[in-house]
Amino acid sequence: MAFGVLVATPPPAHAQSCTFVLGFATLHSMIPTITGNCVNNESHTANSDGLQNTVNGLMVWRKADNFTAFTNGSQTWINGPFGLQTRPNNDRFAWEVNQAKGAGTKVITFVPPTTAAKQASGMCTAASIAATRPDAFHCTTSNNTESFEACFTIPGKPSAVMCVPDPTE
Repeated sequence: MAFGVLVATPPPAHAQSCTFVLGFATLHSMIPTITGNCVNNESHTANSDGLQNTVNGLMVWRKADNFTAFTNGSQTWINGPFGLQTRPNNDRFAWEVNQAKGAGTKVITFVPPTTAAKQASGMCTAASIAATRPDAFHCTTSNNTESFEACFTIPGKPSAVMCVPDPTE
C-alpha cells in the first residue's frame, strides 16, 4: 500500500505538548542544541523502531540493536556501546555492521509507485534513515498521527512525496 503526502510548511518551533522520554530524553540531554526541542511525541514503525521529530531533525531508537540516534539529515549522533559518537549518514561504525542481523545485505533499487491509496497534508523534516538516497525523506502528517520513514520525491511534482510503509516489500 502506498501513501501520498503533500509537503507543507516547516514544523512549529516547539510543540508544547510533546516530551522526550527514556533513551530520547538521555540523548537530548547530551546534545540539546543539536537536537533542538521536540515537535511531536515518540511513535513506532511497523518493525517497532521508535521515531520522534525535533525542530532540527529526527530521533530514532533502533530495536535491532537497542541504540538511540539523532540525525539532522546529513550527520548522525548515536548513543552506542562507546558512548556518544557522530558520523555522516552514509557511513556506518564497525560495531554497527557487527550488530546487523541476517545472512547478508541485498541491494535493491526501489522505484516508488505512481498511484497512492490516500493523500494527506504533512511535512518532511529530515532525510530518511532507511533509504539513504537524496530523494528520500522522513515525513509526518500535519496532525502528527502518521509518520513515514520512506517518502520519495515525485518527479515533476516538487511539493509532493510518495510515502511507502516498507520499500523492501
